[in-house]
Amino acid sequence: MDDIELDTREPNRIDIHPLSKGRRVLCFLADYFLVFIIALLLFHVAAYPLGGIITKSTERYETYLSASRNRDLVLAGNKLLFYEKESEAYETSRFGENLGYTCKQLVSYYVLDNQQLQEYDVFRTYYFSLRFEAVDLSNVYRKYGTSFFTFDGGIALKDEYKEEFYPLFRAGDEISSVGQKHYEAFRDGFFLKTYSEMLEDIEKNDLVYEGHSYKALQKEVTDYNRYCDVLILACDLIAYVIAVSIVALFFPLASSRRKTLSMLFLRYSRVEIKDFQIFSQAKVPLLFIYMLAFCASCLMFIPWGAVGFNELFSLPMLFPLSLVGLALSLGALAFTLFDEFGRGLSDKLTFSLLVDETAYGEICRAKGYEF
Repeated sequence: MDDIELDTREPNRIDIHPLSKGRRVLCFLADYFLVFIIALLLFHVAAYPLGGIITKSTERYETYLSASRNRDLVLAGNKLLFYEKESEAYETSRFGENLGYTCKQLVSYYVLDNQQLQEYDVFRTYYFSLRFEAVDLSNVYRKYGTSFFTFDGGIALKDEYKEEFYPLFRAGDEISSVGQKHYEAFRDGFFLKTYSEMLEDIEKNDLVYEGHSYKALQKEVTDYNRYCDVLILACDLIAYVIAVSIVALFFPLASSRRKTLSMLFLRYSRVEIKDFQIFSQAKVPLLFIYMLAFCASCLMFIPWGAVGFNELFSLPMLFPLSLVGLALSLGALAFTLFDEFGRGLSDKLTFSLLVDETAYGEICRAKGYEF
């Protein structure tokens, strides 16, 4: 019987380690900022301009300007809004400044105690003269103005505020810092709140001047603002989905090793856990969905430039969607930090892991492939 020779050689063994937690987070952040930058460019260069052309935004804007101007003229014609300069009546962008001037004129009536200035008491004009059913003016002033007014025998500004506000109406004088602070508190805490409620009442009961209806004009203004919100939301989402598709779908599908843009730059590879083969092409759409959810926190910042920074937080849906995306990202970060091997949530759910090029080369050589 022939002797049988046994193969006593040690098997070719290699140790493969996934990326460290820091490098795994870096890979996600690189993809995240690539998505944000691409989406930002797409929004401002293509989606938003094209969306405006398709929906005829220029014509809508002209209609909005006309409605805003005529709406403010309804207020001015009924002595509820005053302009420092007559030419400003046709500048809709100056409504806030004109409102500030109206507040100052109302204060002048109570500080100087001059009956000839009574027309500047816009609340008396509306609730006592214009409203279809008069209301007790003292109740209107009491709601937000108890800190500033007395109501014994009529409505009067407290003496301490008369003294502090008087320099506003004396040529060459200047209000003190304490007086300025109290005046701003009066404007923000009493005047603007009361004026806002007055506008709500006007919108409910309507007010007319020279054939123009405040209610109808305000509806046109509101419709335009709603249109702008919807346009920004739609263009934002379109730009975002395309950006994520480029980074996490189209490029990995076109790549022979299923790499995203950041993985290409950082020289990382994604492999299957079970056999260390290149990540399956069939699973790429799944990673695209994960990226779509995990990068959503940048949604609210994509329109930055088309709208002001503070307005970003008031855009409908974008802020809540961004908060959801942020929560998912923080959850994924916590999973990565607490996972024994530093794998991300997307790695776990797709049964894959990220390795650097050195580790990938060892895998290829162990399998007898050229690398």
